[in-house]
Amino acid sequence: MFDSALHYASAFLTTQGHRPQNHHQRNSMVCNMTDAGADYHNLYRLSLNTRYRGMRYTLQQADAVKTGPFRRVKEEILALLPS
Repeated sequence: MFDSALHYASAFLTTQGHRPQNHHQRNSMVCNMTDAGADYHNLYRLSLNTRYRGMRYTLQQADAVKTGPFRRVKEEILALLPS
C-alpha cells in the first residue's frame, strides 16, 4: 500500500513543482504540505518493517491499514490534486 501512497504523493508534489530525490525528502514534504503526513509516514514505517525486518501482518491488520491510514492518505492527496 505504501507504493500506491508514494505515487499519490509524487503526483501531488509534482503539481507543486517539487521533485524529491529520496524518501526522506518526500516524507518531509508530505508532512509539511498536507494533513496526511502522519498517516503517510506510518505507511512508510510499515513497509520498512515488511521489506527489511521480515514482519508479517494478518489480513485483519492489512485491512485496518487499508481502511485507515491508506484511505486517509489517498483521499487527502486526491482532494489536493487539480481536476
